Amino acid sequence: MTTLPAARAVSAAALRAALLLLGVSVVVFAQLRAIPGDPVLIALGEGNLPADPATVADWRRSLGLSGSWTAQYLDWLGALAHGDWGLSLRTRRPVALELADRVGWSCAIGVGGVALAATFSLPLGRAAALHPGGAVDGTSRLLAVGLQSIPAFALAIGVVALAASFPGTLRLYTGGVLERIAAPTTLVFLYALSPLVRVVRRAYLDESARPHLRAAEAKGLSRRDALRRHGGRAALLALLAALPPMATWAVGGTAVVEIVFGIPGISQLVVDSVAARDHAVLQVFVMLMALAMVIVHAAVDLARGRLDPRPVE
Repeated sequence: MTTLPAARAVSAAALRAALLLLGVSVVVFAQLRAIPGDPVLIALGEGNLPADPATVADWRRSLGLSGSWTAQYLDWLGALAHGDWGLSLRTRRPVALELADRVGWSCAIGVGGVALAATFSLPLGRAAALHPGGAVDGTSRLLAVGLQSIPAFALAIGVVALAASFPGTLRLYTGGVLERIAAPTTLVFLYALSPLVRVVRRAYLDESARPHLRAAEAKGLSRRDALRRHGGRAALLALLAALPPMATWAVGGTAVVEIVFGIPGISQLVVDSVAARDHAVLQVFVMLMALAMVIVHAAVDLARGRLDPRPVE
């Protein structure tokens, strides 16, 4: 009896996701073509190639930039649905290969930093709730206020200057993979950690005021054990609710530290593509980001449903 409502809910969620992605595709396609500057002429100029009518027409045809906007959009959407992401205007390589060469760096920094922050936020948030005004609570508050007032790029430049003052300690630009991603991942971790700790702390404090937790303490449990046994689910639900906006922030935060530390990730590719009006790369990038956000929201909703199966009224 419960499978039919569940199937309907899944179908409705899938339909909403498909409509959202379709809407994103229309917006990004129209916005990119509304930007001043002819991408073909820019590419020919950068490559010192002749911009005669025959060459321009050939490039437009091969890159799917000929015909009306409607025809271009439908052709692009059909190719995208069949796994053909097109060719990069700058490099004439398949967009899928351009992204595949760089996605590992970006995921290691962005996903790794946020995942570490989410993992550490639970014990640190509980410690802050157990001792309001204590060392952990004060440090997390100071970190939250301090990092909100310091742009990520400024702190990243400070790290670069510090590493330059002690040559050989950390090879930010010439070391191995782990050496190069250590500093940017740490920065993403720190910027994500402080707000998540505050969210978890607030959830534990709210839970500590509830009657069932007071009853557990009255039965002999210490406040620490009572919070651990009966407040964990509420804290995890609060953390899950905070993860989607944090994942959205991580896209921009990762881009900043990638550029400062010279990481060959997706961010530098996007910056170069914006300058070159590389529609193929930018369109796929935005669609992948939208798809990633849809997946994050769906995963969070699924996890929250498992933790708290009560229907939302």
